[in-house]
Amino acid sequence: MLLKAANSHPNRVLNFLEQLFYDADLISQYSDSQLLSYEKSFVKGLSEAHAQKMIETFMQNAMLIIDSHFELRILILSTLSKLTNIQS
Repeated sequence: MLLKAANSHPNRVLNFLEQLFYDADLISQYSDSQLLSYEKSFVKGLSEAHAQKMIETFMQNAMLIIDSHFELRILILSTLSKLTNIQS
């Protein structure tokens, strides 16, 4: 239902995306130990499978919005790149 609303009125989702971008910027400044603590608090009480499902759903919704609203593409992709944690 919310995704339908976002697709119908992308300007309504813009404030949310801007806040998510700001939050992602703050998170990217965390040290590794702070980030690990934050990640654990975010998924506390959730199974790993459920947390993975939530991430997958978020990514699919982001792609749907990108496909439907090209003008939001840079903001969404910038936010996703800040949230990406590449482990070696």
